[in-house]
This record gives sequence, C-alpha cells and structure tokens, in this order.
Amino acid sequence: MYTPKFQITSKILSNVGTIDAAREVITHAPLVPAWERRFQEDARVRIVHHGTHLEGNELNLEEVERIVERPRDIPGMPNTTPTPLPAKDRDIQEVINYRTVMEYIDTLTPNTQNIPGMKDSHTPGMLVSLTENTLKEIHRQTVARILPESEAGRYRSAKVVIRNTATGEITFRPPPPIEVPYHLSGF
Repeated sequence: MYTPKFQITSKILSNVGTIDAAREVITHAPLVPAWERRFQEDARVRIVHHGTHLEGNELNLEEVERIVERPRDIPGMPNTTPTPLPAKDRDIQEVINYRTVMEYIDTLTPNTQNIPGMKDSHTPGMLVSLTENTLKEIHRQTVARILPESEAGRYRSAKVVIRNTATGEITFRPPPPIEVPYHLSGF
C-alpha cells in the first residue's frame, strides 16, 4: 500500500483553511435563477446525449442540443420546427423519446412519506416511488415510434446481449426474458 511522505506545515494548514472557506462560500451562495435554469438545461442535454450514445446513437452533442431544446409547435403560431438534421430518423426519435421520458419523470411525485418534515413536499431531486406500471410507461415512451406498439411498455420476450460496437465483443448478458418480471418486482 502506498503511504505518502509529507509533513504538515503551517502553509499547508493555511491553504486547507482557504480552500475550506472558499468551499463554504460556494456551497451557501445563492444561484442566480437564470444560471440555475441554464445549468439544468445543459445537464439535461448531456444526459440525453450520453444516454442515447450508449445505445449507439450517432448524433453529436450539438445535434442533441438542437433537438432537446427545440421549442414545441404551438397551435396558431408560426411553425417552430427547426431545419432538419442530416441524421437517421431513428437517432432523432431516440433523442425525442429520451427528452419526453425526462419530462415525464419530472412530473412524478416524490415519495416523502418516511422523511420527517418532508410530507407532501416536492423538492427537485427527491426520489420517487417507482411502480411496475411507472417503469412500463417509461419504457413505452422510450421506444415510441421505434419498436412496434405491441412491444412498447411490455417485458421483452427475446434473449438479448449488449455488444461493443467497435469490436463486436459481448460486454453484458441481461437476464433471460422469463426472469425480467421477477427482477423488476424485486427492484
């Protein structure tokens, strides 16, 4: 085991104190609402990009940002649909679906029943109770217009593997279809 050799000096203690004080200022500083909103939007775009990229989506971060932050068409208003992207329809649909799922998750009510002082509170970032139906709805929205409707929101019936797209090597073997309901029930 590595044991670093150093001596605590007054300069090191002074620097630690300065760092600790700076941390306290940052931790307790109010965040300008516009910045907070921008940080949340940026985080959402990155989550969607990396989440879909793991599944083989070829859109880059900027393309995902154009889709995620695209204004919705508003009835009676000029068309707000941006110029089409030179990308596969499936890749674009995956990003739209991921965005839709994140919006759906934002609507779920947190489970605060067992947290003292938090009953009936909706604090951003709180955990929600996930039911089997909620997970199936998330799946249905995730695969909308990608899988046939008969498969959306249902347990898979076929065996699958996860492969490294570059090497073709199998990197993960999910449980067989018959075990999926039991694993989700346990979850």
